Amino acid sequence: MKWLLVLIAINQYADGSAEHYILTSPTFNSLQQCQQEAMVNHQQVEQLALDHFGGPAKVYCFDEKNLKEYLEQNAITGPTDPVKKKSI
Repeated sequence: MKWLLVLIAINQYADGSAEHYILTSPTFNSLQQCQQEAMVNHQQVEQLALDHFGGPAKVYCFDEKNLKEYLEQNAITGPTDPVKKKSI
């Protein structure tokens, strides 16, 4: 199973929605590996949130299947053009 790190902006829009940033690289083989990488690289993760949202974000690890289901149920708009990849 492939796991992805997902940042969700703490700042919300008037309708309660928030921006999401999905790191597609690297991917992880387990929830534990994803969580460990997020903790070890917390400064880089925080910087990504600042760069993309202008503020803090909540950090989640999603398996690919559940992330697709989550986005299908909750997304208001489609994905935007991918940004230049940055590694954590």
